[in-house]
Amino acid sequence: MRNLIQLHDKTRRRICIALFILLCAAPTCATIGWCAWRLLPWSSTAQARAIGDSLGAQVHWSSLRHPRPGVEWYEDFELADPEKGETALRCQCVEATTADVSDPQKGSKRALVVKLSHAEIEVARLPILRQLVERIMRSQSARLDADVQITASELTLKAGKNSQTLVDFTANFSRLQGGVQVKADASFRVAGASEGTPASFSVTRDRRQSPPLEWFEFKSGSAPLPCSLLASAISEFAAFGEQATFQGDFWAKETPTWPTTSRWEGEFHGRIDGVDLDRLVSEQFPHKLSGTATVGVKSAQFLDGRIVKAEGGFLKAGPGVVGRSLLTAAVRIGGCQSKIDFDSIEDATPYQDLALSFQLNDARLEVHGHCVSANSQVLILGRNGPLLFEPRNQPQSPLALVSVLSPEGLPQAPVAPQTEWLLSRLPIPAESAAATEKEERPQAKALGVRQGLQ
Repeated sequence: MRNLIQLHDKTRRRICIALFILLCAAPTCATIGWCAWRLLPWSSTAQARAIGDSLGAQVHWSSLRHPRPGVEWYEDFELADPEKGETALRCQCVEATTADVSDPQKGSKRALVVKLSHAEIEVARLPILRQLVERIMRSQSARLDADVQITASELTLKAGKNSQTLVDFTANFSRLQGGVQVKADASFRVAGASEGTPASFSVTRDRRQSPPLEWFEFKSGSAPLPCSLLASAISEFAAFGEQATFQGDFWAKETPTWPTTSRWEGEFHGRIDGVDLDRLVSEQFPHKLSGTATVGVKSAQFLDGRIVKAEGGFLKAGPGVVGRSLLTAAVRIGGCQSKIDFDSIEDATPYQDLALSFQLNDARLEVHGHCVSANSQVLILGRNGPLLFEPRNQPQSPLALVSVLSPEGLPQAPVAPQTEWLLSRLPIPAESAAATEKEERPQAKALGVRQGLQ
């Protein structure tokens, strides 16, 4: 038996060399080759191209590091428009790792955890990021096997020379109900508002119905948010001015309509402080109205972008200046009352207080004045007494408001470009819908009104 396992000296050497190559040299060379391959520029470029193709955007970074197994550091990370190459997101460092995170329903789940360091977003390029989120929600690309969590201690939104810093930013992409629902949610605080409930928003897509349904929810949290920040996502907030702030919440969801279409409906609650009336009225319409205002509504319901009901609405402003043309139009067209001779006042008349409440229901608008007291009926109070009282005959059609703000002397005022935005969002009375369709459509075309009014 002993003789059977005795090997020639040359054979033993060959076996030892083979074992050395197989167990030592080959793994060492493979490890060195793998490390060299990961460090080569073309490898990093190929990985950036693969990530960019998955996200539908251009991705760049200056260096890629692997500080420990399963962790990747992307330094000087940039995400840009795939066509124009304009940068939308810039980070000093992005750390990506896959880990088990806690889940209230499942206990724990696998997730891709991404940490952003010194992140900056160009507001003008936000549509790129919005399209990225939509692709993830619709699973057209970026088909992730795990949920995604994104965190940033600071996130700066830049709009030209202006900037807004968000802190404690977190975002999540989750698959629910076995993957038939996809949810994206985020929370953040505005720098300087470190206490109370953070602002939050969420988007959910449900594939159990055809077409898939989506719903959106936003809450401002405990601290008011700058309207300039919200304008980066909802452009209408820009009309309130640079100093305006919003506090409240709103939601919207898709409602299926037969057979394969859908429509959006939702509700809004909240108030906007610091509204610049010059920007909201004087710069949009041929009338003068200045001052700082607070606008709020207890509940406003909308359907397909058009307000259908508003309860508990109010507007309070002053001091400021009101134009004679606006006062005249409010009396002549809007049915308001006044005891002064407008020919004897200045084109821009100072006022001390503007206070009113409004209700909108079934395409009927009610406006009540509250300048002197709760039941004073005074809409605008001047230095020497009331300038304008509430309409005697109420409720009125919302089209009366559109006509008051329209350019004076224009017969097709309700469809003038200056009032197009209002007309497309206020409810049109049923008895006026046929007339609007029959008579005003040609005028709207002549004035160049967009397709939405045709």
